[in-house]
This record gives sequence, structure tokens and C-alpha cells, in this order.
Amino acid sequence: MENHTEEQAKDLLRAFLQGRILSFTTNQYDDGSWLAECNEIPAITTGTTGDYSELDTLMRDAIVSAAGIRGDYGYLLQWKGFKVPSSFLGFTRVKSECEPYYVVQS
Repeated sequence: MENHTEEQAKDLLRAFLQGRILSFTTNQYDDGSWLAECNEIPAITTGTTGDYSELDTLMRDAIVSAAGIRGDYGYLLQWKGFKVPSSFLGFTRVKSECEPYYVVQS
């Protein structure tokens, strides 16, 4: 990945997101692993076999990577809270009834 300044990274993120707020549905499987899939851009996925608390960092990483930006710029994304999901995948057990969502920090 190309080295960008913080301002360049913000501009790239804004262009990539095009004003969208990205939300994720998180699923836990029987083996204890987690998967987070972006509802707005399904190609953005991440997961872990570790603690659920790792998913925030992994989701930020997945978003900035999809935008073509180094993962260490994940802090540019602002967690905005939770929203009630519109649907769940029937073959998984869902950890939460809410979806975390992110926007670019101003």
C-alpha cells in the first residue's frame, strides 16, 4: 500500500465511503470464531477466533484496507454506535442484537 499523509487518507476514505455509514453484522460460530460482514459492502469482511473485543480493530482495518489505505489509519474511522439490524443469517448464531457502524472522523 502507498504511504499517505493523514489528510490524504481521510480524503481517500471519504471518496471510498461516498457519504455512506458502514454497519456490520457479527456472527459467532460453534467453534468460537467470529465473522463480521459489512452490510453496505459485503466484500468487506473480517473475523477472529479470539475475543469479540478484537473485532472493532479488525473492522476498522478491513474498511481502510478496502479503501486502499494502510491499516494503521483505522483510527480515522469514528464508531457511531449501534443500530438494530434489518436481518440475520439463518445459519449462524448472532452475538448481539445490534450492529456497530462507522464514519470518517471530521
